[in-house]
Amino acid sequence: MSSFRRLFPSMNGLLTFEAAARHGNFSKASEELNVTPAAVSRMISRLEGHLDDRLFMRTASGVTLTETGRILFDAISRGFSTMEGALREIRDRRAGIETVTLSVSTGFTTHWMMPRMAKFKQAFPNVDLRFQLIMGALSGPVNDVDLGMRFVPGPDDRHDAWLIMPELLLAICSPSYRDSRKGDHGPMEQAAETIINLSEAQPD
Repeated sequence: MSSFRRLFPSMNGLLTFEAAARHGNFSKASEELNVTPAAVSRMISRLEGHLDDRLFMRTASGVTLTETGRILFDAISRGFSTMEGALREIRDRRAGIETVTLSVSTGFTTHWMMPRMAKFKQAFPNVDLRFQLIMGALSGPVNDVDLGMRFVPGPDDRHDAWLIMPELLLAICSPSYRDSRKGDHGPMEQAAETIINLSEAQPD
């Protein structure tokens, strides 16, 4: 923590920078923070001097982030979002609400979970579900969530695993494709060629 304070001696500087970067305008940031635009400008200049780098490019219509500013803003945004989630969870715990975060695919959430949400809320009114949505193949680590859906053969040293449902792949084709594959020895003579490719997230 002491090294962090040496990097950023003033938390007000981070709050001011985040507001200015989000709004792209010092005046709007000053309204949010209830200070003057000059105070925002001074705080940003002090932070830039401490970092010895430019965070904003000043323009007639406002400000835009430099590459350095973008790196810092992305990191601060993630940090503030995490802190906001923690504060919300603390508030919910006081109110008797339990938060459960799920890492699932967009398709599973849309087509399987959403139609069942009313029954879930009726059965568990004090559980607040939050979602980490994955587009595409269900792969990657299960971090910072309570439950995750993945294609895995079973549990490992770090995770318990339960089978939710089997995945069945059925090969179908049109009659014209079937007829095009017929040979002297019967239909689909050349079926040895690969017609289905599994992603890396789907074990054989």
